[in-house]
Amino acid sequence: MDSQLTSKESFQVARASLSLGVAEVINIVFGVFYFFLVTRLFTKMEMAVVAVMTVITNLSAVFLSFGFHEASRKLLPAYAASGEDSKIGWFLKNTWIIILGTSILLALAVFSFAEPLAKIFLRKADGSSVLRLIAWGIVSNKCYETAQHNLCGLQMFNEMSLGQILSYTVVRLYALALYLSTGVNGYIVGLITGQTVITTWFVFLTRKYFLNRSEITNQLHLFRYSLPFYANEFIRYGGNQIDTLLVSIFLRPEVLATYYVVKRFVDYSESYVNSLLKPLFPKMIALSQGNPEALKRIFFKSSRYVSLVSIPLVIFLMALSYFLLDLYGKGKYLSGLPLLLILAGGMLFYGYQVLFGGAVFVAGQPAETTKMETAQCLVSVLLVFLLTRLYGVNGTAAAKTLTRISAIIVGWFIGRKLFPFTLDISGITTALATSLIPAGLLVLLQLWRYSLSLTALYLAVCTSVFIILSWEFLSGEDKNLLKAMVIQM
Repeated sequence: MDSQLTSKESFQVARASLSLGVAEVINIVFGVFYFFLVTRLFTKMEMAVVAVMTVITNLSAVFLSFGFHEASRKLLPAYAASGEDSKIGWFLKNTWIIILGTSILLALAVFSFAEPLAKIFLRKADGSSVLRLIAWGIVSNKCYETAQHNLCGLQMFNEMSLGQILSYTVVRLYALALYLSTGVNGYIVGLITGQTVITTWFVFLTRKYFLNRSEITNQLHLFRYSLPFYANEFIRYGGNQIDTLLVSIFLRPEVLATYYVVKRFVDYSESYVNSLLKPLFPKMIALSQGNPEALKRIFFKSSRYVSLVSIPLVIFLMALSYFLLDLYGKGKYLSGLPLLLILAGGMLFYGYQVLFGGAVFVAGQPAETTKMETAQCLVSVLLVFLLTRLYGVNGTAAAKTLTRISAIIVGWFIGRKLFPFTLDISGITTALATSLIPAGLLVLLQLWRYSLSLTALYLAVCTSVFIILSWEFLSGEDKNLLKAMVIQM
C-alpha cells in the first residue's frame, strides 16, 4: 500500500511538472530565436532600456507584493483541497484591491519623477519619455504576476502553462512588430498591453471566486499573516537580484546591456528549472497533510529530478558559451564571455537552491524561511559589493555564483531540524556521467576548428551522444515514469 501511495505521489508531481515544463521548453525554444533577432536589431542603448525596464518592474514588484504571493502558495492549496471557495474568494478580492491600487499609485510616482530617474539609469535626461512608459509597466507586470501566482496556488497548471506560452511568444512578437514601426518605445507599449490582455484572461479563469458572496473584510488579519512573507520578498531580492540593480546604477548603460544579454541565457535556464519545480511545493503542502513521510519521499525523488534536468543543461550551456555570444548580437557581446562562464557555472547549484528553499517553506514556519532568506541576502549583498569593487562586473557574476552555494548550505542547516533531507546522489552522478563526455567533446571540436556552421553540426553530434548515454544510464524507474507521462499526455 505504501509503495502504491509513493508511486501516486511521484506521478502527481511529475504530471504537474510536465505541464509547466512543456510550456517552458516551448518558451525557451521560441526565446532562442526571438532573442537572436532582438540582439541583432537592438542597439546597445536600446538593450539597456529593456534592461532598465526589467530592473524597475522587478524592484517595484517587491515593494508591491505585501507577501500576498507567498501567502497564496501557502493558503490557496489548502483552501482548495478542503473545498472552502468562500475563503478563496476572500483572499483573492482583498489582495487584488490592495495590489491594483498601490500599483497605480507607484506608477504615477515614477511617471512624475521620470527625468531624474532617466539620469540615474540611462545617464541622460532626454530618456524621460521612455521612463514614463516604463512606469505603466509596473502595473501590468504586477497584475500579471499576481494572477499567475493565483493560478499556481489553485493548481490550475494547464491554464497557467498556456498563459506563459502566449506571454512569451504572441506578446513578444506583437511588441517586436511595434518596435519595427515605432522603435523601442513601441516595443515597451507592446509588452505592457499584451501582458494586460493575458492578465485579464487569468482573472476570468478565477471569476467564480470573485462572484461568490465572500466579504471584503479582515484585511488586517491578511496583513498580519503575510507580513513575514513580505519581509522575505525584500530579503530575497537582495539575495537574487541585487547584482543587476547595482550594475544598472553604478556602471555605464553599455555594460548593463552586456550583463543583461549574458544573464539572459542564464535566465532561460532558471525559468526552465523553476517551471519544473513550481508545481512541486503546492503538491508538497497538499500531500504532506498529516503525512510527514510523504514530504521526505517527495524531496528525495525531486532531488534526482533536479539533477537529471538541470546539470546537463548547464554543462552544455558552458560548452557553447563562445558560440552563443558570437551568434547573438553579431559578436558585439563577446566581451561578456567570462560573465557567461561564471554565471552558468553557478546554475549547477540553482535547482538544489530552489529545492532546499521550497522544502523549508513547506515544512517550517514563516520564521524559518525568513532566517534562510536573510542569511542569503546578507551574503549576497556583502559579496556583490566586495567582489565588484575588486574585480568589476566579473566580480558581480562571481558573487552571484557564491551566493547560490551559500544558500544551499543555509537551507540544509535550517531544514535538517524540520525533517531529514536526503539527496539522491546517484542522480547527480548519472547527470554528470551523461553530460560531461559529450560536452567535453563539443569543446574539443570547437578548439580544433571553429565556425558557426561547424559548431551547429558538432552540437547535433554531441546531443546524439548525450541521448544514447542518458538512455543507458537511466534507471528502470526513470524510464517507466517517463513512459507513463508520455502515454497520459
